[in-house]
Amino acid sequence: MFTAGLLLAGTAGKMAVFVVGRGTQGIGVGLASIAVLQRVALACTAGLRPRALAVISAAYALPGLAGPVTAPAGWRWMSSAWSRSC
Repeated sequence: MFTAGLLLAGTAGKMAVFVVGRGTQGIGVGLASIAVLQRVALACTAGLRPRALAVISAAYALPGLAGPVTAPAGWRWMSSAWSRSC
């Protein structure tokens, strides 16, 4: 679902389509986040959970820090680049 939202947002010709694509991305990442956190809770020991959650937190924080650096490339490029990595 997240990848479909990326493709939709990256190829959007109108703002309304872009917003729908971003909404689809949000739903997709929400569903994936629940699955990842559940997997960590079930698979990791109590001592390993903080490290696993730190890695997951970094995965959310680092793109937010990279955003201003990649902003000159434009939003279409970023949406399309992420869809190739999924």
